[in-house]
Amino acid sequence: MCAGNTAEAEDLTAEAFLRAWDKRSQFSGSQSDATRWVITIARNLYIDRYRQSSGTSLETLDEPSITDEISIEQILVAQEQFQLALDAIHNLPVRQRDVFSLRYLLDWRVKEIAAQLGISENNVSVELRRALLKLKAKLVPEGAKNNE
Repeated sequence: MCAGNTAEAEDLTAEAFLRAWDKRSQFSGSQSDATRWVITIARNLYIDRYRQSSGTSLETLDEPSITDEISIEQILVAQEQFQLALDAIHNLPVRQRDVFSLRYLLDWRVKEIAAQLGISENNVSVELRRALLKLKAKLVPEGAKNNE
């Protein structure tokens, strides 16, 4: 999720474990439930950090020149699209969001996801398919859907 930024990934991981440790009295469940819980905390921290930084990231850019205007517009569009995608993922049902995040954000294999969540590989595939259909319905413009 941190796009290769090891330092940020380490910071998020440390903060997720600290938050889990602070809230440990509120948790009850198995070891695999605890793993999912910490992963969910880390994912939510990442989303929160992105939302906080998305409003300030353009302030660090140099003063634009005429040739930079297109790239600034592209940056703004990309940020908006990324935020829409994050919001759409966040609004998926919990199981679909977890499966989607593990598969496409953390690059886990279906077999690993099934073992982690305690469900069959077929159920993982079904949840992935449903998540992708919901995301497509939310994110792909109507005209583009009809052209497929």
